Amino acid sequence: MSLLDRRQFLRRAGIAALAAALPKYGLSLPFAAPGGSSFPAGFFWGASTAAAQSEGSPLADGGGESIWDVFLRTPKATADRSNNLLADDEYHRWPEDLKLMQQIGLNAYRFSVSWPRVLPEGAGRVNAKGLDYYDRLIDALLAAKITPFLTAYHFDYPEALQKQGGWLNPDSSQWLADYAHMLSTHLSDRVAHWLTINEPNILWGFGSEAGTMPPQQKLANAELVLGAHNILLGHGKSVQAIRAGAKRPVEVSLAFAGLFSLPASDGPADVAAARTASLRVKKTKIPKFPPMTMLSTGWWLDPVYLGRYPEDGLKLFPDADKLVKPEDMKTINQPLDFCGVNLYSAPTVKAGADGQPESVPDPPNTPRSHYGWGLHRTFYIGHQSSSLSATRNRLPLPRTDCPTMTSQRATARCMTQNARHFWMLISPHSVGHPERACP
Repeated sequence: MSLLDRRQFLRRAGIAALAAALPKYGLSLPFAAPGGSSFPAGFFWGASTAAAQSEGSPLADGGGESIWDVFLRTPKATADRSNNLLADDEYHRWPEDLKLMQQIGLNAYRFSVSWPRVLPEGAGRVNAKGLDYYDRLIDALLAAKITPFLTAYHFDYPEALQKQGGWLNPDSSQWLADYAHMLSTHLSDRVAHWLTINEPNILWGFGSEAGTMPPQQKLANAELVLGAHNILLGHGKSVQAIRAGAKRPVEVSLAFAGLFSLPASDGPADVAAARTASLRVKKTKIPKFPPMTMLSTGWWLDPVYLGRYPEDGLKLFPDADKLVKPEDMKTINQPLDFCGVNLYSAPTVKAGADGQPESVPDPPNTPRSHYGWGLHRTFYIGHQSSSLSATRNRLPLPRTDCPTMTSQRATARCMTQNARHFWMLISPHSVGHPERACP
């Protein structure tokens, strides 16, 4: 489909799909749920993008190269030879996209700033024309009563910094913090919701353990934990920098790819098994990719929310012991205002005879996304404190995914399934019956 076709389709079939999937409460705010209840005040119903995937024209108006720009020039980098030179052309067509957001009733938009678009060398000189783009976008979002959520770093690491060692460079955490501070000083008068990094477990696991994403490196364990530590330290310093540069009160956090498991029952043994499967540090197997330990949620969540590396992770990575400096862990363990989790799927597990998690196959009629992932109730929202629910007792930020549209029927199905999945996820909370907490 052409880009024009995609936008036309969203205006027609997309809105109809959402309307059919979310019965009886329509697409305007406030959202009325079945039974007469509604989403709580301040609830955000939004969409999320990444600059490298949506903007296109990465080098326009003086922008610099990212590691993805370099990667996408290599032969067979993508199966369909797609690249980010045009992408969704949001850099030029954002006014049309904003109208689409209004038409489908969004009141929030999470986007990322392209790091090399505003800092072509990754540090130092600011590209004013690149920053002007985000000024215009944010002003227009606010005029349309759509709340901006800004992600500072979403995978498009500056190539200029990668040539200096990337996340293995001892200055790398400060590079991110300086960039985040610059954004805050320029944009925090209008942006109140900030995320430092998107999915550190994905960018580092796929990029530097498996080597299947940029920068396509397969590091030894010592370098793997060093780079991960610098990413975490960069997050903590960036939280401090955003708050230091803020011109009004801001909320700050980061977003993880939530690789969580669901218990087969509400029994204590199954719930404990699901908690173990969700947070233990282990090699995670994803079809068609090599196993990756850096995908493990616990390796990243524990330092951020508990101020320490998990014990099972330290057994796998003894080199991390030398990185555990009290001042570093205090910086990483900054108080956060919410917990952002990108949800894609969650396998079901039960407690085996030894109490350890055992996989439970999905029922044959499990709805699946375009990628073949099962759509499940991937959040438990409850009263007990956990790394996900204890942050000021705020709900995390859920996100589901639809791929680039390949056909109207497939896209409508994806949107409908995700919308139904989301309604199933949130309805217990909205009607006053919270689920039990896990993990």
